[in-house]
Amino acid sequence: NAITITPEATVREAARIFHEKRIHRLPVVRDGRLVGIVTPTDLLHEIASMKTDITAEDAITTTCVTAYEREPLSYTIPAMRVSDVPAVPVLDSRGKLVGILTDRDLFTDQIKDPAAMKALGIEDSSLAGYRNVLPLFYLATDKYIPEEKLVQDFMVKDPTTVFKKTSVAEVAKIMLARDFGQIPVHGSRDELIGMIYDLDVLCALTGNANERCQ
Repeated sequence: NAITITPEATVREAARIFHEKRIHRLPVVRDGRLVGIVTPTDLLHEIASMKTDITAEDAITTTCVTAYEREPLSYTIPAMRVSDVPAVPVLDSRGKLVGILTDRDLFTDQIKDPAAMKALGIEDSSLAGYRNVLPLFYLATDKYIPEEKLVQDFMVKDPTTVFKKTSVAEVAKIMLARDFGQIPVHGSRDELIGMIYDLDVLCALTGNANERCQ
């Protein structure tokens, strides 16, 4: 059965469903009829205005899957799909963060025609728009990636990062301002410690504002 929510549900209830079920679209249904759709981005606005001591380090819940800059893309895409992550931080041979590879970047490199984008149901370049078609794109992409294509050919260099002690409210502000679905998190020595996703940030709404994310 599809996971849905009613118009009378609280923001906390919606956040808990997103956080626990790891979904990106939540249909709002009344009397068996679809009346709207809620996305994590809608709830990030609530978090951005909160006062909370929950940090990026507290909120990370997903094991960080990484890629190396000279790794063949034909290896990386299946790994992202199996791990069910929309993005991976990219490291150099010394283990230093040098980029980020996202499914959105892979998609836009392959589908550049505005008419084709509109035909696929993508009216703009927002993250929410891409997430409607990316699962289908994943099913086919790795079959057609030439072996000579490397991660470094598609990654975004010098990505925005946040310190592990950054408040999730600040993380939410950055995600909204930059239209990010994820941000790499670094420690006091500038080392990569993980990736925080929009669904992780929603933990700030699932309980007491000062409660640590579980």
